[in-house]
Amino acid sequence: MVDLSKYFTAQKIAKRFESMPPIKSTVLDLLFPEAVREQYESPVIPISEIAQTINVVPVVHRGSASIPLDGDTQLTGFVEPLPVRIHTQISAKDLNDMKLLGESSREKWAKRRQEKIRRTVRLNTEVFAAQAVLDGKISFPLLQSNGQYQMYEVTYQGQTIQSVNVASTSKWNATEATLVKVYELLEDMADALDNEGYGGDKVTLAGKTAYSALLALIEDLTEKPKVPVRVSEKGEIIIGGHTVRKLAESYRNPKTGATVKKLADGEIRMISKGYTSLFYAAVDDLDANLHAMPMFVKPIPITDPSGYKLVGESKPLPAVAPKATCKAIVIA
Repeated sequence: MVDLSKYFTAQKIAKRFESMPPIKSTVLDLLFPEAVREQYESPVIPISEIAQTINVVPVVHRGSASIPLDGDTQLTGFVEPLPVRIHTQISAKDLNDMKLLGESSREKWAKRRQEKIRRTVRLNTEVFAAQAVLDGKISFPLLQSNGQYQMYEVTYQGQTIQSVNVASTSKWNATEATLVKVYELLEDMADALDNEGYGGDKVTLAGKTAYSALLALIEDLTEKPKVPVRVSEKGEIIIGGHTVRKLAESYRNPKTGATVKKLADGEIRMISKGYTSLFYAAVDDLDANLHAMPMFVKPIPITDPSGYKLVGESKPLPAVAPKATCKAIVIA
């Protein structure tokens, strides 16, 4: 029987990742780019590492003590990222067939298997990132060893995202709705973020119905708008300097099978960019030397039926500042 362990060492897994094409993921690509992804060499992550608020500070007299960059130095405790652990089964027949393959073909086979596991892990990571940045917390089904479910919950110092109320006459599908009212709402949301210390570049994500209502307002224009507005080739709506993008994606709840919207159809979120991180914690496997990595794959022999399980594991944890996100319900 072919020994699969030599095809799934930490070094070979990492090397394959380098040659694999990038997987497109809306929230991860937009708000958690490669520059903020970090492999954290511990199974737990200190809250002080996650809860970082970057803000302006006062100057001090020459010779005075410095101001702590880390803010509240009294923060204690840890967050334990729980693993995404999945497997695919390799039968003894498959292994016998592999004897007929050359080394190059076996490597291609291993790469295909790794890519399949990688895509599932990436889907979960995208959901965690979307929940964290859009809702200010993670709440996802956790399958226990007894087959029962409970919830995997991650909060960020108990903080919640900000919210701006929208009057009924200012809802985007109201008969009184105008682009000026839309612009004023976006300005109010930007002010709320700035006032909490989360300035800089911002992006607004709109649910399906909210985005359609905004497009309808633009299409109904009969004269030059008072607020500059345009729609880019990518479908981004730029209104008075604010960029609005559609987010009409969903995922399946693994417990109920129900479809869940990443962002409710009638809602929008304005997010200040640059206040996110994505940690990959150390995986719980000796063959990975207990190191942190985006994903580890381990072949485990089984006897009934004879073959292997290819077990993939990843421990992603998005870190966000909830106050860097502002919510508004714009559809009545």
